[in-house]
Amino acid sequence: LAFNLIATFYFWKTLLSVFNSTLVALIGTIILLFNQPYQEFNTFLQTESLFYSLTLILSCYIICIEKISLKKIIIVIVLLSVVSITRPTGLLFIPPAFFYLFFIYFRKASMIKKTSILASFGLLFFFIINKAMGSGGEFDFMLPFRDEDIICGLPSIPHSISIKTTDNGNSILGIFYYITHNPIQFFRLAWLKTIAFFGLYRSYYSKWHNIYLIGYFYLIHIIAIVSLPYLAKNLSFKFFYLISLILIIWLTVMLTCDDWHNRFYLSISPYIIIISMGFVRKMANQKK
Repeated sequence: LAFNLIATFYFWKTLLSVFNSTLVALIGTIILLFNQPYQEFNTFLQTESLFYSLTLILSCYIICIEKISLKKIIIVIVLLSVVSITRPTGLLFIPPAFFYLFFIYFRKASMIKKTSILASFGLLFFFIINKAMGSGGEFDFMLPFRDEDIICGLPSIPHSISIKTTDNGNSILGIFYYITHNPIQFFRLAWLKTIAFFGLYRSYYSKWHNIYLIGYFYLIHIIAIVSLPYLAKNLSFKFFYLISLILIIWLTVMLTCDDWHNRFYLSISPYIIIISMGFVRKMANQKK
């Protein structure tokens, strides 16, 4: 709860800094507070209760960076290390953080220098993710495709089907091989997982729970989509960070499966709220 309080405070401060509007900061923070599933996870005694707050603190710190310094880089590295230990999906915050800081610091560098740095980072991150995927444990990255899982642990078919895979499916190359040799199944499942991920509806939720999810999140989705042109024009680097973070979590779900209680989506829900505030800021400007 203490970390959640700190994260909520930084969320408020970030909205205030990014949009330069007390009204936008107030509206956005109230919307976050009424994000019932997100706040519920913040009270559970499991890793998400820290992960959500820590990643929000990390992201708010990053998008408020205007100039690079050694102190800021160290703080970002420490925060990234902590969130990566808290949840394995914390590793997915590394590329958006790197690219945000990279474009701030190296925006005027030569193309050769930019390409070299990006290629080196890409290879290093490829190695880290590949190592993490093959680090052991019971998770089988091909199982969601053999069982056609949309929701993790809830097979769509009674028995596994035959798909073309390599001997080492728990690797990036293994997933790439699967996609290229089973494209029809992959894209069909990716679409269904996308619907589950952004749709949020679950058949085992109560009617009123689903009505709340649809009424709350769908409206935010619509406003966020309407806000995209404004943010792309006015908050280029910050916008890129938020969008890349949403895309990488979404892609990960398409390559695995969605969660029973939307916890993958909920981890990025504060950033969708931030994006939606672009519309609120635009409306506030027009009324002046």
